[in-house]
Order: sequence, then structure tokens, then C-alpha cells
Amino acid sequence: MTSFDYFWKLTDPSDSYSQFKETCRKIWNAQTLQRQRIIYAAIKNKFANGDKVHPNPKFALEDNINAQPEFLNGFQQEECWQNDVQMVQVRYNGLYKICTAEACKRFGLEFVRYWNAV
Repeated sequence: MTSFDYFWKLTDPSDSYSQFKETCRKIWNAQTLQRQRIIYAAIKNKFANGDKVHPNPKFALEDNINAQPEFLNGFQQEECWQNDVQMVQVRYNGLYKICTAEACKRFGLEFVRYWNAV
């Protein structure tokens, strides 16, 4: 299966949206692998949280094309540290950022090292 096939299966469109499959494939294939992973993770996370995802896969894709992983500020890092949440440093778009280990894995981010807020 290609990464697009995973996206299509995730959105599980009804047959009435099949005419959008090739358009979606073109949009999907124009994205970098990292961007594809972020879009996929954002949609998957919305489904898991019971949030609305457009039933038309083209609109679901367009709605999430600019999705971003959540990076932690200093206050959030302190909160994670106090609650024993594992944090990691990642490289994203040439910058070094801090996020949870779970977010790193879910979004397929480039792991740099484990992070300790103290």
C-alpha cells in the first residue's frame, strides 16, 4: 500500500466521493513525506477524539493540509515534567523544537534526543 492508500482508507469515503480519488492523490503526492505524516496524524487524531472530519476526503485533506504538530512552550514543558510525561527534542523545518514523545511518534517527527525540562 502507498501512503495515499492509507489516507484513503483512513477517511473511508462513501462511494459517492470516488470521483475525488485522483484529485486527492495528486494533492497528497504533492506533499512531502513529513507533511503527509502530519496530515494523516491530524485526521487520525480528530477521529480518535470524536472531532468532525469532513466526509468528502478532498475537503478533509484540504482542511488538514496545514496541520502542525503541537510543540511545547516552557510552561507546558514544566507541566509535562511534573506529570512524568516524556518529552523529546525534534528537528522540524530546520528548527529544534520540544514535544511529547507521543507527538513525535504520531507525527513521524525527526527525533534528536530525549528532553529533561530541569
